Amino acid sequence: MNKNEYLEENPRGAIYIWGPEVKSCYRIKGNLEVKTDGEDYEKMYKAVKSMGDRFPAKALAIMKITEVYECKSGAEARKQLL
Repeated sequence: MNKNEYLEENPRGAIYIWGPEVKSCYRIKGNLEVKTDGEDYEKMYKAVKSMGDRFPAKALAIMKITEVYECKSGAEARKQLL
């Protein structure tokens, strides 16, 4: 099973955002829609290819955010924000 097939079968994902600019850590969870054609896909494909041919741009995953959590340690650990 390739990655696109897995996402189509199990369309959930999570993104972690952390860095000195953010001054925190966030875990963003949501439902994914995978596109391999259409206007949104073509727009993403052109943008990615403009950065160079080393990026494959095989599919576009669009996330509808359902949950956001703090993922830092301490009293605020795992605090749900959304």
